[in-house]
Amino acid sequence: MLHSSLLNIAALDAVREGYRPIDLEQLAEEIEPGESLFKYRIVPKPTLARVKARKARLTREQSEKVLALRRVWSAALDLWHDDADAARRFLNRPNPLLEGATPLNITLASVTGAQLVVEFIGQSKAGVAA
Repeated sequence: MLHSSLLNIAALDAVREGYRPIDLEQLAEEIEPGESLFKYRIVPKPTLARVKARKARLTREQSEKVLALRRVWSAALDLWHDDADAARRFLNRPNPLLEGATPLNITLASVTGAQLVVEFIGQSKAGVAA
């Protein structure tokens, strides 16, 4: 339990300080390799360009989106035993239990959506929702 609390504190600190643009780019590449435009679904292209030009960090709101996406990606990898391709297919496949939406689209819609997807993945792992 202590380990989990420390991870949450580290995540809180990362959001407070703001993620670096490279953190977003690396996560986006991990989730959607070769899809150079994917990162702009999290932070719009002009905004990301300004942040990079200023050598600044992402805002708290943008960083919360990155953290939410990171948590969903981590949960999907856990569900699929670190099989990144299977996790990607799961995140991009419309799911009838999500009213036909993809887990990834729900995740990108809002931080609340991302939390719902993490819960859905947990239920899937427990065999409640397959």
